[in-house]
Amino acid sequence: KPPPEWRRTAALGFAAFYPVLNTFWNGQLAGLFLLFFVVGLELHQRRRLFVAGMVLSLLAMKPQLALGVGVWLLLRRDLHSIAGFFCGGLIQAAAVSFAMKPDVLLDYARATRAYPDLFRMHVISPDHQHAIAGILTDLCGAEFATYAMMIHFLVALAVGLLLLRLINVRRHNRHQTTLDSVAEVRIELSTAVLFTLLVTPHLLTYDLCYLLVPIAYGLSARRETESPVGLASNSALYLSSRLTQFYL
Repeated sequence: KPPPEWRRTAALGFAAFYPVLNTFWNGQLAGLFLLFFVVGLELHQRRRLFVAGMVLSLLAMKPQLALGVGVWLLLRRDLHSIAGFFCGGLIQAAAVSFAMKPDVLLDYARATRAYPDLFRMHVISPDHQHAIAGILTDLCGAEFATYAMMIHFLVALAVGLLLLRLINVRRHNRHQTTLDSVAEVRIELSTAVLFTLLVTPHLLTYDLCYLLVPIAYGLSARRETESPVGLASNSALYLSSRLTQFYL
């Protein structure tokens, strides 16, 4: 619900956002995961916590997305959402076991051991590699992949600490119903999406369409928050988007 003066700009901007075009041109599922993100976050705002957790658990079909969301729910100590998240995950695992064979889950578990060597095993085109570790590996070479992962971890940790700070601010102001409290909700959810993108070591062009969530929340804000935490969150989002644009 952007203000009237922003609606046409928002519609044109979303339609021209390259990761969205890339998603549909290449037949990727990122658009479906974006829908899960939006529905889950909207349900969470409306305090439908268990159902929100179940919807967000669908992101586990792409595990690196589920990691950031799961950490966010754990940091919130939101037991209802966490219960929905794990319940949804168990239902998915049971459905896979029923439709196929239990050996599929076993093979999947074995394959996860290869994740630390991902950047040594595969050379992904710099035109599509947008995770921090991937960008640094492309720039510095595969022999520096371990150091790239260390820097990646530090950046994700910094954004995670910012997210924890935002959660504490919201917990302190949970009884407010002012525009400032609405802005705090938008900032926390935007930072949660940003953290989800930063924490994954494998991020391709179409995955950047999830940035539409914080962009939309930013356009719907009717006034800027003066909170230092909000300023830090907005600055992190702006700098990451500029880095992505430069890299593209």
